[in-house]
Amino acid sequence: MITKLTPALKTIKQAIMNSKSEIKLIATDLDGTLLDYQMNLSDENKMAMEQAAQKGVMLVVATGRSFLSVPDYVKDINGIKYAVTANGAKTHDVLTGQLIDGKYIGEDAIDAVWDILNKANIMLEVFVEGRPYVHNWDYVNPHIFGTTETYIKYFLKTRKPVEDIFSFIRKNKNSIENINLVFRSPDDRWSTLSELENIQKITENFAITSSFPFNLEIGGYMVDKAGAIENLCNMNGINSNNVMCIGDNINDIGMIEFAGIGVAMGDAAPEVIEAADYVTKKSSESGVAFAIRKFVL
Repeated sequence: MITKLTPALKTIKQAIMNSKSEIKLIATDLDGTLLDYQMNLSDENKMAMEQAAQKGVMLVVATGRSFLSVPDYVKDINGIKYAVTANGAKTHDVLTGQLIDGKYIGEDAIDAVWDILNKANIMLEVFVEGRPYVHNWDYVNPHIFGTTETYIKYFLKTRKPVEDIFSFIRKNKNSIENINLVFRSPDDRWSTLSELENIQKITENFAITSSFPFNLEIGGYMVDKAGAIENLCNMNGINSNNVMCIGDNINDIGMIEFAGIGVAMGDAAPEVIEAADYVTKKSSESGVAFAIRKFVL
């Protein structure tokens, strides 16, 4: 559930922006944000991130991807300190690979959604120990789902096939970080979302979000990017007023509302734009760099 900012809080955040409060931490989503929709990192975005780091700003990437699926060309940005992955389930130190924090979907939550996971026409991507696993058949046939050609290339490079995804889930029931549901049609997605929300109202033991128009993601209860970033702030003595978060999709709303300056991409989902304090340029126009230059450099 998305918590709307009260008018009073919006006024406070606007005052922070107007005063150009010192930004000490930047957290940015990857796909559709730091990376464009072809999953490319522009020289302009990389340069702006590194210039911010040179000023002493802590850099964090916050993504629905697993840690092993974060590209090396992102990890190699000078100054990247942490990677928040699987929508907040895991936080790693990028330089050492050390796990800083880890959370999992509860076994009772997996039981609650089991019938939905077994529905036809859904591809499951199950995140365990920083890696996404899929059924053999889905790995060979990703084109039948509502994905893009760019996503399929990324999918084949980063997913690991298993003989039986349901046996895999049962075997790893206590160590699943995230379950990504990928759909063949928008109607399948919307009907499944309705079912999940009805179960969630009763059980209240898992989170639902989305990072693409063709997917839904099930995570641990109260686990999101915002909580992981708040934990990093507490570890490093940083106030949320000194944080800038940038994103484009539903799973970014929490961190955008948490931050002193919440930034939506120019082509972000309408709900993200509504939640943000500022709308930057599109991902194809190096919108992350534009926001960093405005508020940090």
